[in-house]
Amino acid sequence: MSSSVSFLHDVEPALAETDEMLHRTAAEWEQHMLPLLARLEGSTFADEAVATLRAWMSAASAVETTDHLPNPADALFLQMLDDAANPSHAAAFVLRATDDPALLFDSAADSRLAQRVALVGIEALSPADAERAVLGFIGWFRHYELTHNPIDESYQHEWRRFLVALITPWTLHFAPLHSEWRSTAGERAALLSFVVRDIESLEWLLIGAGRVVEEVADAVARSTSDLALVELLGSYLGLLGGLAVGVRRAAAADELAVWHRLWIVAGTVAGAVAGAVSGSALAPSAAKATVTVAERLSQPFRPDPVRAASDAEYAHRATLVLAADAIAMATVSHWRAHGILPADTLAPPTPNADASDPLTDYVQRFISWRSRLPGGDDGDAAVRLTALVWSVLGPEEAGRSTAAHAI
Repeated sequence: MSSSVSFLHDVEPALAETDEMLHRTAAEWEQHMLPLLARLEGSTFADEAVATLRAWMSAASAVETTDHLPNPADALFLQMLDDAANPSHAAAFVLRATDDPALLFDSAADSRLAQRVALVGIEALSPADAERAVLGFIGWFRHYELTHNPIDESYQHEWRRFLVALITPWTLHFAPLHSEWRSTAGERAALLSFVVRDIESLEWLLIGAGRVVEEVADAVARSTSDLALVELLGSYLGLLGGLAVGVRRAAAADELAVWHRLWIVAGTVAGAVAGAVSGSALAPSAAKATVTVAERLSQPFRPDPVRAASDAEYAHRATLVLAADAIAMATVSHWRAHGILPADTLAPPTPNADASDPLTDYVQRFISWRSRLPGGDDGDAAVRLTALVWSVLGPEEAGRSTAAHAI
């Protein structure tokens, strides 16, 4: 008998016994342990689930990581997801997994279940707990490619897309002027630039960012005095623009598509700012409508698509001009209609897409134009309008600088 045949003859009974034991353990888990866990609440559930998973992974990992069949972790995660109206189990488990993400991402045979638990759980956390989970999970995935084998069946090839989905509802917290999270703007920007590394991931983020800004736009529109929230949007726009400048370059057509998406976000930001002073004229529950308004009001200015595709710096500054133009036009139009400004007040300057630097060119002509408003540069209209325009241009620079230093 050859040595290899002899080896198989010796180990096959042991493997069969191990396989039978694992199937028996899985059956016992589903029949007895899961019903018990389901009756536990919050942190108690999480503590017991973590302890049980750790014990199971320690005993079964050598075999279970090779057959990729559904295992107790899959069953546990499915149970967390079954009750969509009560995410407390998922939230409590995610919070425990923040200190040991492998419990979540390396346990189930179906990685999509783990990702869904993470998304559902984090959404139900408080902002402070969500910061721990979001930043902790990004930090764990920074080492994913070094510690996981791409040819393994359980390898999460779409992990970057998952991270974009994970951070999207919280991306406003990454803006440098957001103060609710305890981490520094630089720390957040470094993690964000790791997630948004290429044109594709940036486009995913911008799709979600549009929804985030729409929600904030409605909030701004209902609060005519919340300039701090307006400035937060400006810094958020700057952060997105800085990422767009810094990501790896792709084909010109793909890059232009990303800038078009960022211009839509900028239009929404502009609509939110204009809504802050225009009240119901722009804003009743109409974040999507503000995009249309902003686009219509800024029709005279359209960035040069060829230049935008080849010159990221131009495209980024054109984004700001689009937002500033929409804010100024909408505000002046509203003030004239409501008698705050004389009906014959000249419209704000039209941006020049052909200028070597359209932003600097616009700012210079805006400053010259505002001096002709009632009261001049120091008049109430000029001061208020300048504050609104600068709420995008000034904080934007902070956001862009933060993103640039993280790349």
